[in-house]
Amino acid sequence: MLRIVLISCLGLIITVSALPQSVRQNLRATASDAGVVSPSDPKEIEAFFDPFFTKHIAESEFPSASVVLVKDDHVLFQKGYGYTDFKRTKPVTAERTVFYAASVSKLFVATAIMQLAEQGKLNLDDDVNKYLKGFRLASNFPQPVTIANLLTHTSGLDDHMLGGEIPISLPPVPLGEYFTRYTPPRVLPPGDQLNYSNHGMALAGYIVEVVSGMPFYEYVEKNIFAPLGMRHSSFRQPVPRELAADLGLERFPKPQTIPYPVATLVSTAEDMGRFMLAHLNGGQVDGGRILQASSVAEMQHQHFTARPHMPGVAYGFFESFANGQRALFHTGGRDHFSLLYLLPEQKVGLYIVIAANEDESNLNVRVLKAFLDHYYPVKNIPPNTFAGDAQSLERFCGSYRLNMLSHTTIERLAAMVLDVRVNAEGRGVLTLSIPGHGQAVRLSQAEPLLFRTETGGYVAFREDSERRVTQMFMSGFFGDSLFDPNSFDHLRWSESGRLHMGLAIGGFLIFLLFPLITIGISIFGRWRKPSRPTPRNPRLARTAWRLATIVSILVILSPASGIVMVLLTKEHQLYSIPPILYVALSFLLVASVIGLTLPVLAVFAWRDRYWSVGARLVFSLVALAALCMMPFMNYWKVLGFRF
Repeated sequence: MLRIVLISCLGLIITVSALPQSVRQNLRATASDAGVVSPSDPKEIEAFFDPFFTKHIAESEFPSASVVLVKDDHVLFQKGYGYTDFKRTKPVTAERTVFYAASVSKLFVATAIMQLAEQGKLNLDDDVNKYLKGFRLASNFPQPVTIANLLTHTSGLDDHMLGGEIPISLPPVPLGEYFTRYTPPRVLPPGDQLNYSNHGMALAGYIVEVVSGMPFYEYVEKNIFAPLGMRHSSFRQPVPRELAADLGLERFPKPQTIPYPVATLVSTAEDMGRFMLAHLNGGQVDGGRILQASSVAEMQHQHFTARPHMPGVAYGFFESFANGQRALFHTGGRDHFSLLYLLPEQKVGLYIVIAANEDESNLNVRVLKAFLDHYYPVKNIPPNTFAGDAQSLERFCGSYRLNMLSHTTIERLAAMVLDVRVNAEGRGVLTLSIPGHGQAVRLSQAEPLLFRTETGGYVAFREDSERRVTQMFMSGFFGDSLFDPNSFDHLRWSESGRLHMGLAIGGFLIFLLFPLITIGISIFGRWRKPSRPTPRNPRLARTAWRLATIVSILVILSPASGIVMVLLTKEHQLYSIPPILYVALSFLLVASVIGLTLPVLAVFAWRDRYWSVGARLVFSLVALAALCMMPFMNYWKVLGFRF
């Protein structure tokens, strides 16, 4: 027993010392002004959590939730709230009710990789191509992608979602077969920036399969679940019958996720408590060990950060600096919304999971913030140590685009409406406007390129050799949201999503109005004598007008078919590639090819004086829109079938 305690203490010391000295001093200085009341009394803890979850159960149409709090080497509190059936007859229990952990699954991928590294079966600095069978990552950057890059989301691999799910009734698709078909492109140099990557972590799960010689779900069952006594957990699809009978409420049945190691874990609060205890106690619980203390310490060490005084990422875990505490966390959302939050120095772990719709999904973060404020309050927020004037802040202003969004597939379209806006207030204060997150967040300048919120949110900027701001990095608490670390590119005015959205709407309206004008001219021309002489080449004039009409109709039909797709497709099927999407993109592809003829025909129309001046102007406007369509579609990866 003494040996276990000593190993656990050693792991904790290494973990704490892994932080930069200045960060440790800053966190301790902040915490020293606070009256820390670490949780200890189960009754008091229950009284703290109950109001949040009883309110959710009373108001939500999905009244299921569960929570577990661990400290030192034992469970301090665990409880289920609500029901597992819509009739509200079967109560949730922390011991038996399973929920989807969603992306918290990635922590098990990272743990499995650390086990294999500890056994000498792989090296975290190895080129991942060493372990891939039947496919390889491209060599378009000097540096290879390493396994460590996968665990820190710094691989630079492109990510996408379409094509990653199939009906649950179909036979499973092996990870190797999936990656052979959808080999992730390399779009950024590895180790340069952190961008959340499902495919990167799924690739790490595939490497576990290759090295261990068994499916990932089976490896985890034998090497993590069994040693920790996690008897009600599984990565299998569909959820095993004995667990499905105790599944928390869900909005829709789940399809089969092909890159499953990153998302398909189901588990109880009690089991997740045992997983947290292992990571807080040098890799063991009740004599069952999954990692050596040194491996746990290495896993919890900060391995990448955008700036020295900013939260970064460990192996699998993201960092948070809030309320004077360094925390390691991961969130997940797959119908059920999960949050795992470790305070290694306090040896405290909290796991919350709820069934909820999107509007209620931030409940777990609100509970976490209240938990930190209650048990680890910060009385004195450090004032700004650096305050630039409004003029010096202007260089940070503008639109920024999230780099984790696909660079190579049609999913890039989402970026058009997701630009983050930065504006300057002066006196060292910026405001950050995040789409879908309510009012703008105020950022106080702490260093020349680093800003903070009062609640534990961090924003940093990167500049080039000419001091032009090129990128933004953000992480932590912003309002009622907890953001994983991510990177953004500073956009030129010509790249702004607002501008491109305006161009898209304007172009669509031009194409929409042209057939209406054609119908109007046709009706009006039947009872009005022609006022102009017949064109020199009437056949070419008629062909030109008809081609413009065809292009316009095809453009109109494309989003119309997309709307039909949304109306006819269930929410859980949108990750697959429905045939109607091919139809919609085919309309645009044909329209863009035919549209290339319109500018040439517009020249003929003006030279030979087809139609009236007004008609020629309308035709020329359509020709201009058609000319711009192909490069515009190519920029947004809508030209062709890019999935």
